[in-house]
Amino acid sequence: MPRQVRIEFEGAFYHVMARGNRRNPIFASPDGADEELFLKTLGDCCERSGFRVWTWMLMRNHYHLLVETPAANLVEGMDGSGIDFTPFRPSGAFLHAPLQQPASRMGRLYGDRYKSVLVESGDVDGDLFLRTLLDYIHLNPVRAGLVPSEASRSAQGGRASRGEGFPERRSGRQDAEAIIARAARHFGMEGGGRDDFAGLPRGDLRRVATAWAVLRKTSLRQDWIAERLSMRSAGNVSEQVRKFAMRPEKGF
Repeated sequence: MPRQVRIEFEGAFYHVMARGNRRNPIFASPDGADEELFLKTLGDCCERSGFRVWTWMLMRNHYHLLVETPAANLVEGMDGSGIDFTPFRPSGAFLHAPLQQPASRMGRLYGDRYKSVLVESGDVDGDLFLRTLLDYIHLNPVRAGLVPSEASRSAQGGRASRGEGFPERRSGRQDAEAIIARAARHFGMEGGGRDDFAGLPRGDLRRVATAWAVLRKTSLRQDWIAERLSMRSAGNVSEQVRKFAMRPEKGF
């Protein structure tokens, strides 16, 4: 089956991510050398390609990047960069790890090529979706339970495998209710209560857009969002929000 064509244009923004093969660790060195080498490799990639990395998050077995491509060259810049596809390395370690490993542990580092989700381009400070995506990337370690939501802010990125450099995030229900109230006003709904959302048709974009905002601006669990917005289940929240995030227009 042919690969999906990646859309490229000048000034495009992408949410770039990749996961370790069979969900094995990418960053395994106890002293953080794997993470440091990854960031150095990423910096070299940016120098060659002109990429602008607005934020990053290194989890133990996957990573997230928010990348801008001023020159419409995502594929060219990622190919051969060392962070794109590392086919034969010891399982569970970035390039830092020595190659003197048993043959049974040899294999590709990533489960597949990197994913790149095209997002709306524009001023990061003024664009709601990009600012929300920044929060989503930084919230990954909070959702994984690696750090508390009250951890200190980091403007450039963070490392989850050692609990360093995480941003302060909204985590309480009060913040979620404020987001829901704002969405209700935007969509002309009565008050944003449970009954208001329960009365919406199944798959209504007003409900899904609200769930998208709550999920990416807070660290509340999807089962809470499902109950609050009448979305049946946490799995339904995940599926609907993922589809909504791929839409070219985000609503509010």
